[in-house]
Amino acid sequence: MKMKEEGRSKKFVSIIVILGMVIAGVMSMNVIGAGQLPYYDIEQDSLGNYHKAFIDNSTGNYELYYTNDIGGQFPQDWNPPNRITNTTNESLLLDLGIYLPTDTMFIIWKETMLISSPPQGLTYYTISRDYGANWREPNRSYENITLKYADFDPLIEEPEVPSLPDNYAEPYTYYIVQMKTPMIQEWWDGIEDEGGIFCGYIPNNAYIIWATPQIKDQVAQLPFVRWINYYHPAYKIQCGLLNNTGIIEVNVVVVEETGGQANLGTVIAEIEALGGNITYNGSDNYIIRTQIDASRIYDIASIKEVKWIDKYEAKRYFMNYIRQFTGASTLFSNGFRGTGIIGEVCDIGVDHDHPDLDNIVFNDNIPQDDNDEFLEFWYQTNGHGTATTGVIFSNGNLDGDGDSDAMGILPSATAAFACSDIVTRTGSIDQLADWGGVFQSNSWGEGTLDSQYTSNSKEDDQCVLDYDITMVYAAGNSDDGVYKESCSHDSVAKNVIGVGAVYHGDNTERYDDNWNDNGGPGHTPSQGPAADGRFKPDLCGPFDYGYVTDSVDGDWEDGYRPGNYVYKSPDDMLFGGTSLATPVIAGGAGLVYEMYRENHFDNNPTGEYPHASTVKALLIANAYQYDCSGPWWSQAWRHQQGWGMIDVDRVYEIGDNHFIVNEDLPLSEGEWFDYNLYVDSNRPLKISLVWTDPPGEESADKAIVNNLGLMVKDPDDNYYWGNLDLWGDMWSKPYNSNLRIDTVNNVQNVFIENPTNGQWTITVMGWNINEDAYEDTPELDQPFALVATYQHVIPVKLYAGWNLISLPLVQEDPYIFEVLSSIHPYWDAVQYFDASDAEDPWKDYCRWKGGELQYLYHHMGFWILISDISEVNLLVKGREFREIYGDQGYVPVPLYGDAGPWNMVGYPSNINRNGIDALNNLNWLQDIDLIQYFDAQTETWHNMNPYNEEFELGRGYWFHMVQIPSPPIWQVPLDPV
Repeated sequence: MKMKEEGRSKKFVSIIVILGMVIAGVMSMNVIGAGQLPYYDIEQDSLGNYHKAFIDNSTGNYELYYTNDIGGQFPQDWNPPNRITNTTNESLLLDLGIYLPTDTMFIIWKETMLISSPPQGLTYYTISRDYGANWREPNRSYENITLKYADFDPLIEEPEVPSLPDNYAEPYTYYIVQMKTPMIQEWWDGIEDEGGIFCGYIPNNAYIIWATPQIKDQVAQLPFVRWINYYHPAYKIQCGLLNNTGIIEVNVVVVEETGGQANLGTVIAEIEALGGNITYNGSDNYIIRTQIDASRIYDIASIKEVKWIDKYEAKRYFMNYIRQFTGASTLFSNGFRGTGIIGEVCDIGVDHDHPDLDNIVFNDNIPQDDNDEFLEFWYQTNGHGTATTGVIFSNGNLDGDGDSDAMGILPSATAAFACSDIVTRTGSIDQLADWGGVFQSNSWGEGTLDSQYTSNSKEDDQCVLDYDITMVYAAGNSDDGVYKESCSHDSVAKNVIGVGAVYHGDNTERYDDNWNDNGGPGHTPSQGPAADGRFKPDLCGPFDYGYVTDSVDGDWEDGYRPGNYVYKSPDDMLFGGTSLATPVIAGGAGLVYEMYRENHFDNNPTGEYPHASTVKALLIANAYQYDCSGPWWSQAWRHQQGWGMIDVDRVYEIGDNHFIVNEDLPLSEGEWFDYNLYVDSNRPLKISLVWTDPPGEESADKAIVNNLGLMVKDPDDNYYWGNLDLWGDMWSKPYNSNLRIDTVNNVQNVFIENPTNGQWTITVMGWNINEDAYEDTPELDQPFALVATYQHVIPVKLYAGWNLISLPLVQEDPYIFEVLSSIHPYWDAVQYFDASDAEDPWKDYCRWKGGELQYLYHHMGFWILISDISEVNLLVKGREFREIYGDQGYVPVPLYGDAGPWNMVGYPSNINRNGIDALNNLNWLQDIDLIQYFDAQTETWHNMNPYNEEFELGRGYWFHMVQIPSPPIWQVPLDPV
């Protein structure tokens, strides 16, 4: 195997052993003596540590355990084991294996459910991102490949397909490769290292790749690859398309990743050779449209560069537009589609037999009364609940029996359903919590639409406080939308996400969206604020036009139209309103849960779920704001749109450039926390503070209980307070005495359109803590979530001449020109002393001549030459060290003795620190006896005294080593937030 980096191959050594176990052979095991057990898997990682997973049924139940031997002598010194699976007498663990790529570990196993008949084998996995120190909750691993052509487990039986065309595999072709586990970067890199090129994702854990036959054989040998075979022409054709006759018009999707425009040209030429008439050439979207005889469809599919063919039809405005509009389509294409997420729809009823709603579990409240068949029928076929459930959970045609246009936002999630007419708010949430659910969607309300905080509101607030589940409620469809304060009681609860709506105009654009008073009952989205003056709704979704699932059985009266779906057309009833907007927002919340759990933000290596307050803050901080700056030209005022339209694409795109506090610490009365962010002006700075407040009293005039304050200071000492003047503007203004500080909202925001480069300070204050919202401490205190979306940057001052510096952030792209882009054209040359290269330790790069030094990393110290300016700030962009190394507690800086005793190093930490403390694992005068740095402003050298001087961010250092420590790294310590 060829690797890009020396030592990379260690990642794939001893990766997995699968131990087959027959039921009769399972023996009683003693956990204490785990090292001698017959049913276990032992693997060694790249650091020489041993890891073991084993099965214990000594109590008559079957449990999976994990233990390790860190730095010990195998097979001794096993640490106390951790239980991975819950105790159960309903399953047997049949297969067991450990996967070890670097610090990420998988344990994968198979369970046979004894309660099913015949017994059904299910595969599960768990992940550790820190060499086994912490394990995520077990999750199902689905082994079927789900194509429209067929749904199959390739290791059991592949579908029947026509014979391949001659020379289809020569000299290259496209294959489907399936992983044994969910994809991680190490798997991806391993396939790319062999020469494979990724071209698209196929459920489950599978990808289309380009490869030569030789590359295909090499990929098949990778230990994490489960199966690989041709992406067959039969897989590329829309179901039923081959049944057409005569001239038809089809869309032909071309593979973009492996040849771009060249692939388009190849496919167009071959289609024309088959007699096709090209009506659109795909120049901007890689979809060719052609009129051709239907008998030639399979011939087109046999063109290797063709990815998919379907029939072209006139445009209709379906649920898939809403998926694009909210960003859900982008997340789907990047693998986020609700896998492992459980959410609930609470509504009047749902069609139990709809082909697109296969993965539903039911709260135990559906009537089963033989004396009231109509009531039972209504609760099991009602069109409203069928539609709202489908907006989130419809799997469309992923399983081959539905409609892909009606696919929901979380097609791979598990849908729970509760009947709103029977179950209480608390009862439904309690059941959902037992199932491990994380959000609930409610397109209904009770009482007058008057924005009052009532007992219903209070129950909602208590549910979120007790269960930490995101509850989403429709603001309502006002009977007279010209009036403010027309929201439902549930939607104005403090801790829920209240949902308003705008008309989105049947397209994916936003410029023509608006809040609209249509004047008739049910035709106008309700608007806020809450009766006590709070900002409501919180977010908005699309009010109009959803192509959604509808009741299948019964008359038209049981649904919105005859058939399985609600269409948008002049002759059909439509499904829309805040009933549509609410599940759209709830589905977006589910995607945020999935991204957070999968560590998309690089702050959650153990795979925990975020708090409900954090999910709400992430959605608000990333929402698309409509222009609300004027009376008649406003698209939607604040009391109509809330904090904006949901945009999960933006949540995904900003990714690890979020600053996130996930209820880490509570605030007591009078306490405050400061957070310093170094911000770049190239992206707006949006800050959202959210806390789950104890429920208010119905008789009180204000619903708020615990009051926190948000204050933000910019580099010029201007102050911005939470929500200040955001009623009538999209962006915050500096504080002045004419503006009132917000003391009623448990959602507070500061939005800066064009932030000044430099350090911004966010202060969260405990202003008035009246009830305890955090049981882990004896004080009255209130935890909170804080989210900032920004481009992180730290300035490093440079002076004319040579400067010895380092990078105080981890670079996303360490290429020299990218790192130094903010000071172009003032830098002339860069030099680095590579202590690992005894033959040629000096590496350099000249801006106009080039050189061998191509990349600058955070552990390096380096010289940089500045000319044509007396001083300039290098704006260093990237991620904070704690985001990557926080759990480890230190940043490793490699040390070498190959080129002599000197090492030139950076100082990668999040704070300045006393020299002796910063040296950490290095012994002063025993490992290192001299530290030097260069002051470029005065052009003088300094010998550092580590007893009374600090290591400083952005400064580079020379270390004179007496000896190289073991391990050969400087463990630069980090402080927590």
